[in-house]
Formats: sequence, structure tokens, C-alpha cells
Amino acid sequence: MNQNPTASDWVAVRGEKWLTQLSGMEAMLKPLDEPLIVALELEAACRIAEIGCGGGGTAIEILRRAPSGSVVHGFDISRVLVEAARGRIGPGDSGVVSSTSRTWRRQRHNGRTTDWCRASA
Repeated sequence: MNQNPTASDWVAVRGEKWLTQLSGMEAMLKPLDEPLIVALELEAACRIAEIGCGGGGTAIEILRRAPSGSVVHGFDISRVLVEAARGRIGPGDSGVVSSTSRTWRRQRHNGRTTDWCRASA
């Protein structure tokens, strides 16, 4: 596999490979979540964008800890990872927030397509 992946690599094979190893990748990155979330000083409702959200683990944890009224946006170049994140936030995910709404869109900007999600606490 190419050691210098391009955006198209992430859209295709790298995103799919990350998805097959999602639990291990998120476990490896979890030690970074705590200092990141503490640094956010989540004391009042806020809007947060996580760029490179992968399967959504960190974005979901931020949403769990954010005050009511907060919005967490997760962005990723890999459509399969965005779909995986989307599948993790829903009405049945009562551990995240008591009332969750979500919006998923594909946007075109400067000739590029971006998948993004929004979950509201």
C-alpha cells in the first residue's frame, strides 16, 4: 500500500481498511480523546467540528460530554467511514443524548464533494 496516500486512496481502500479495523484504531486513539475533550472546556452549549472524524468515536464522545444544545459536526473524506459514523448516532443510541437529531448531506464546494454529518444534543 502507498506510504503517501492521496485523497483518492482515503476515499477508496484506506477508508475501507480503517473501517475493518475501527475498534482497534479507536482504541489506539482513545488516550488522545481525554486531553482533547478537557481542553474544549465544554461548559456552555457550543458548536464543534471534528475534521477527520473517521468512524465517529471521538465526535460521539464529545457529544456525550457536551452540554445540552451543543452541536458536533463530523467531517471525513471517506464515505464508508462517514456512513459508519452515521450508523452509530441514532434514536437507539440513548447513551449519547436523550434526544438526537441528525442531518447528513453531500455538498459540492470548489468542484469537490464532501460528506458530512451533524448531531444535536
